[in-house]
Amino acid sequence: ARCLREEYTSRLEREVEEKTSDLAHREEKLRAIFAAMTDLVMAFDSEGRCTEALQGGATNGTFVPADPQGRVITDMFPGAAGKCILEAIQHALHDNRPVVFEFQIIAPATVDEASDDESGTFEKRIFHATASPVVDAGGRPVSAVIVARDLTEMRSL
Repeated sequence: ARCLREEYTSRLEREVEEKTSDLAHREEKLRAIFAAMTDLVMAFDSEGRCTEALQGGATNGTFVPADPQGRVITDMFPGAAGKCILEAIQHALHDNRPVVFEFQIIAPATVDEASDDESGTFEKRIFHATASPVVDAGGRPVSAVIVARDLTEMRSL
């Protein structure tokens, strides 16, 4: 019986190691995908508090604080933008359906890497976003995911 228990324990340990390795590999692949994206992907609770944030490589640190987790959306995006995003989150949770919207922010101007111009100028950025509810096992919305794409350059064409 002891031999069977040891064999069973050993097999379970190998399976756990394989599953853990597989999960780590999948997480690494997802992180690489998100790093390549230019979209902002953030999750919020019903009060507008950030619970997760995955910022694409091209927008990393430009529009959102370096560590947004736990911060309220209206603190990260003051004024009309924060209010607009919070309302979209609340509508998505209340109606249990995605809400498509746009918002504008004033952000530090992008600096041309070929020049040394860091004059501290700001520019208006336009975002197209979707707030989608995340539901629990019972189908009740518990949080919302925001995916926002910067449309500023496309709009200027």
